[in-house]
Amino acid sequence: SDGNNSIWYADLMEAQARGITVLASSGDSGNNPASGKWVGSGVEFPATMAYDAFGDTAVGGTTLTVDANSASPTYLERSSEVVWNISTGTGNGGPAGTTGGISRSFPAPLWQRTTEANAVIQGQGRGVPDLALVANNTLITITVNGRLYLATNASVSGAPFYEVWGTSIAAPVLGGFVAEMDAYNSAR
Repeated sequence: SDGNNSIWYADLMEAQARGITVLASSGDSGNNPASGKWVGSGVEFPATMAYDAFGDTAVGGTTLTVDANSASPTYLERSSEVVWNISTGTGNGGPAGTTGGISRSFPAPLWQRTTEANAVIQGQGRGVPDLALVANNTLITITVNGRLYLATNASVSGAPFYEVWGTSIAAPVLGGFVAEMDAYNSAR
């Protein structure tokens, strides 16, 4: 749903006062052409919660395709990146895709009223997502207690690592970038 929550409101205000970045996955249920939902119908709380002076950063998903870099074969380079969606059924009962659209509960925050985003949302409400990162099954390695595993065939104590996808992958990836930027800026 796309509603308000007084606890989240207070927590977001405190995070802003402390200089903490709050990231929220936009959701995996909307904007897939095969989902049966009309485009933009699936914006979800808390990704929609943003105000002029504080709020969260809504994180959507992309499908990233990488190729070996011909000049340096030990590196991968991005060959394409498009909106993430799975058009076939998933283990959760249907197609999935990054959720995006316009909130009916939250107005467009100031930063969306003064950017090119307003050409799309036209002041109708808070546009979601703010950013989008890899949400498909792009997982390179997993490290557990200092031990490196290949993501395609790994287990710890007999428990396998499952393939995961969605904006719940994109938000932590962005969190890692934010942490790296914060560390870099703190060291300066």
